[in-house]
Amino acid sequence: MSADTVWQILGGRGQRYSLVTQARVREAAEVLGYRRNAGALAISTGRFRCLAMVTSTSGDRSLWNAELFDGLERRLRGEGYHLAMACLADDQMQDSSMAKFLTERSADGLILNYVHQVPPEAEAAIARHRLPAVWINRKLPSACCYPDDLAAGHDATLALIALGHRRIAYLSSHPTPHTSDADRACGYARAMTAAGLPVRTEMSPDSADKRDAWMRRLRALLSSKNRPTALVAYGPFAAYPVLRVAQELGLRIPEDLSLATFATGVACECGPLLTTWLIPIEALGATIAELALAAVAGAATPARILPFAGVVGATHAPPP
Repeated sequence: MSADTVWQILGGRGQRYSLVTQARVREAAEVLGYRRNAGALAISTGRFRCLAMVTSTSGDRSLWNAELFDGLERRLRGEGYHLAMACLADDQMQDSSMAKFLTERSADGLILNYVHQVPPEAEAAIARHRLPAVWINRKLPSACCYPDDLAAGHDATLALIALGHRRIAYLSSHPTPHTSDADRACGYARAMTAAGLPVRTEMSPDSADKRDAWMRRLRALLSSKNRPTALVAYGPFAAYPVLRVAQELGLRIPEDLSLATFATGVACECGPLLTTWLIPIEALGATIAELALAAVAGAATPARILPFAGVVGATHAPPP
């Protein structure tokens, strides 16, 4: 095998060689510990083979999840890319800053990890300078990927209806600006309406720290004359207080009251394994990486909507 063949393959220009030959060269390079100079690679290809993920300094405006990052890293590594992280305050997202951000970070494209309260300056700069960029868990016509919360809310409700429940309520313990809450509630309402059943939502107007107010709402709901026999909760934060209130009222879960929620993993921090519809968080990371690579290559980046990854837990049963 000639030195030119090895140089072409390790330089990312070995497409004309067979997959077997490419594999042999890369295996030998790995055994020898070969690492090509990143600067030389950038000069020869015009690419840094790096993507920069921008997150907010305010933690609740970005997704911080190990499985998300693992999905991103695995997919990027498979294409010879790596991920750089940047935590920026809103005043750093101005037009001039965003225009030079990619060069400063030696990155080919941006992954925006802002799920709500997106700085408008960032969007304007991305559009004005045509920066290769994609958004994590943001509902847009293109350049984004998000879970199918509408279908998940519908399916979770439909599963309870299939068990025989007719009085099902949707719970949201505090306002959230993200679209997932409204979508899950809408999916719930569609399933109930299609089945000819009454829609009942408990969506608190109070902030997340007003837990006493939420507990009072739950007590009123579960002690009412025609109390629900099943609940669909936006997330564990809304679902966990149900366990406390049910115990106070002498209601057994799931024998007297079924409970379902949505999370990245089975909700189990407060006792039983809650019936949890799993957010496809690792697949979200991998898909975002694919979209980002497509954006860097100048290819189309249509919005990708991911189905939930299944259901686990044991807090659902037929009604009493």
